Amino acid sequence: MSNELPPQESTQDIADRYRKQQFEERVGGLKEYAVTSEVVVHPGGGVGVKMSRTPETQTRLDKVRTELGLGKDPEEVEEKTKEWEEKTQEINEIADATGRGIDEGIKETIVAFNLMDIPTSQSCEGHDEMEGGHRLWPWVEISAPNEPEERFEGENQLFEEAAEAHGMKVEDLKRGSPEELFWAVKKRASQNPVTPEYQAWEELNSQLYAFVLELLNEFYKDREVQEDIKLELDENNGGSFEISNEKAALLSLLDGQLTDEEKRYLIGKLPKRREEMKAFTEFLKERFFER
Repeated sequence: MSNELPPQESTQDIADRYRKQQFEERVGGLKEYAVTSEVVVHPGGGVGVKMSRTPETQTRLDKVRTELGLGKDPEEVEEKTKEWEEKTQEINEIADATGRGIDEGIKETIVAFNLMDIPTSQSCEGHDEMEGGHRLWPWVEISAPNEPEERFEGENQLFEEAAEAHGMKVEDLKRGSPEELFWAVKKRASQNPVTPEYQAWEELNSQLYAFVLELLNEFYKDREVQEDIKLELDENNGGSFEISNEKAALLSLLDGQLTDEEKRYLIGKLPKRREEMKAFTEFLKERFFER
């Protein structure tokens, strides 16, 4: 026969147990039965039913948990974590036409943007040298998916005619080679009306711009940083836009005429500019797990 006494509950344990009891009493059978069902086909060919809470149910559960100090629903956190991990794996497997993947230092930013329903098209973590067109700051290009092939009416025909006249592949010319001929065709095409499809795509980009600007304004609401570190949005020609610390940095470029001292100054700012992009990434990550 053991003489050991049962372990004593701490005040915190008693408080936690009480809050959990209150939680179960207040939501009643809501947690168990207010669900939606969805028929799913498994990879092996089997068919099953996926059960999930309705948005109204989840909202009520979250509200009660917050009021009782229980924090986020563990099931919801687990689901969000799995979604984050899956998107990270997807981003890790992306490569461009040369087989080069996304820069390691900007990957988590791309994950956060995409999970916040902000589609990205190009990015760079920033480099400490300018040769080869590299930039001395991190940047991400944001663009609505499915950009129409033609911006201007008759644009494809103009590219085909120019390529044939110069004995080259139209695919190479559309990719910008040779650059002088590419822009000559673009200039000629720009005299024609913009296609309805491209106008609709530009409207989607305008909505994305407004959404990202709102997030940036929230991020900087109580945050103070140097002006040449602060992230800003910059619209590209054609609807897409970029987020970067580029504007302030460009003021120092002086049309490419930099002294060695000015180059060292810009390169020295790169770590701080990367840190600012990372801070915004953490802000987006928190928003994703909260929503």
